[in-house]
Amino acid sequence: MDDFNKIRTICFLRNTLWCDPDFPAEMLSLFYDEVPNVQFEWKRPVEIHESPVFIDNNYNGFDLDNGPLGESWLMTCMEVLHRFRGIFKHVVPVEQDFHCNYAGIFRFRIWWNGKWETVIVDDRLPSLNGDLVFIHNTHGMQFWAALLEKAYAKLHGSYEALKYGNAEDGLMDLTGSIVESSSLPLLNQVQILHHRLQSVSTIALAFAPSGPGPFESITNSKLFLIYEIDKVNTSYGFIYIVRIVVPLLPPGDQELNRFFELNYNDIWDSLSEFKKNEILSTEHGIWVPLSELEKIINCLGLLHFDVESCQLEPTFTYKTPWFSQNRQGSWVKGVTAGGCKNNTESFHLNPQFQVLIDSRTPINISLQQSNSLKPQVIGFTVHMLNDILNEKASASLLTNTDGLLNTNYSNARHVSAMARIEPGIYLIIPTTYEPRKESSFTLRIFTLKPIILSNELDIRARLLNQIVVKADSILNNSNILQPYNILFLQLADEHKTIDAFGLQDVLEKSLPNDYLQSCATIETCRQIILGMEMPDKKDLTGRIHLKSYKDLLISLRHWEEIFRVYTTKTRGVLVVERLYAALSEVGFMLSKKLMAILVFKYMRRDGTLRFGDFVSAIFYLKREFSKCNGAPSLP
Repeated sequence: MDDFNKIRTICFLRNTLWCDPDFPAEMLSLFYDEVPNVQFEWKRPVEIHESPVFIDNNYNGFDLDNGPLGESWLMTCMEVLHRFRGIFKHVVPVEQDFHCNYAGIFRFRIWWNGKWETVIVDDRLPSLNGDLVFIHNTHGMQFWAALLEKAYAKLHGSYEALKYGNAEDGLMDLTGSIVESSSLPLLNQVQILHHRLQSVSTIALAFAPSGPGPFESITNSKLFLIYEIDKVNTSYGFIYIVRIVVPLLPPGDQELNRFFELNYNDIWDSLSEFKKNEILSTEHGIWVPLSELEKIINCLGLLHFDVESCQLEPTFTYKTPWFSQNRQGSWVKGVTAGGCKNNTESFHLNPQFQVLIDSRTPINISLQQSNSLKPQVIGFTVHMLNDILNEKASASLLTNTDGLLNTNYSNARHVSAMARIEPGIYLIIPTTYEPRKESSFTLRIFTLKPIILSNELDIRARLLNQIVVKADSILNNSNILQPYNILFLQLADEHKTIDAFGLQDVLEKSLPNDYLQSCATIETCRQIILGMEMPDKKDLTGRIHLKSYKDLLISLRHWEEIFRVYTTKTRGVLVVERLYAALSEVGFMLSKKLMAILVFKYMRRDGTLRFGDFVSAIFYLKREFSKCNGAPSLP
């Protein structure tokens, strides 16, 4: 809001109309791949119509056309948004216009990456031969839909990117809800739907692609919002009736309220007087038999709204809102991108969130990724724990714990799952399907009872044992290192020390195989010397003493054995996903941030480390831990 007011004020002072530098009126804002051989003209509404309006408050209908290039799924999402007038006014601030305080700049709110993101755009719209080519209003002079679509396209990077979208993602972005796909036929799950629609802030969407069928006398809409399901006793036995809200129908119309009475007279006559009065006095929508609705719909979705949305939308006032909690996270190659549970050696690397639940409650979990152009295949697993975790769960713990809830994996921008959870301790693990796939994400959890959701679990960085093996404790006065000592002393000064270049020469001659000789690079030798010197020294000498050199040789052999264990399947190279386990074997317990630094510093382009890289990482860590007596200065 501050940026919006600041830009608008500057435009007033300069007497200019704003041009958005981040989403310019250029072809790249329209198309980035399939560029048509057409010259589009960008026009402001004041150049298209002599008296444009942002929203016509005197018109209550829905009047959109997707134009030759607009996406029909997005228009459907706008239709749903338009039905929820409170949320609509939040997403599309209605006080904007082309007269008072007009500066060519408009703002919208879109649910993006776990929060309501304010998006500002200028009002230049792509046209061809004077007509708008994407979604636009057809009634009068309204322009809210075209500008909302532009704001949405800006978040995606271009208009063309919208063709890869879908209605589920669009509904989430425009309404802030968790969107859940539901199976058909309705009758198979009617009791669950009845409970959800009656008790919580959930609305069902039914799509009828072939048209309204039995309801064509009152609407041509293919979209129906199901607000309630009720079970009534008739002369035919118990049947289900539903209250549907249809866009374009005026609320509280008495003639529409008689639709049930006039069209289903045989059922109507057997209803109780109380139910008849309830149907006739309905303020929002109409009641119809469930069997009639089932004849025409082929797709059903559920929208779950949290407390904030319920406060915005007056038609939700009678519903109990979901409690909601959000957490942000990311999958980073070699650090937290461990892949799905099929990847047993790296699954534990994924972000982990602990949930404490005191009483039985339905729970709705949604995982949303930030990638829109190239989305990853994502999902999540929920494990039940026996005890509260103080840090991230280990690979062995997850291996011995069955997944309580496993989602289907999808490359959609979000996946969700609904379950009824007993009291207990749970661990939610969001993942990509394959390791090394990077993205950021938002985890949203809706429950009817309050829960405790942790921040992302991490490891407390610490040492498990002494890192450098002392030669004296191993050799017991053995002369096994005598030949190597001679080589060292040939290059050493009178203090029995050598510099990094001397160490490189000695290692090249001393180390018995190519495996170990990968340490004999100048950069690795510098890391070794920095790691072997005590950090509390006032002046670093940049040299290594013979005694430390002996410790180094023994330690290298020990680390080589560990390295070989973790590279048996990869021909002597360490895949980055196994770096954490290998360093744990050396004696380090590492936090996410320390692992991220190591991966950045030492991982090669192919996602692996050689033994020399492994040794460099050890000495980097040794120095960091030594700075503060066993606990690194980094978190």
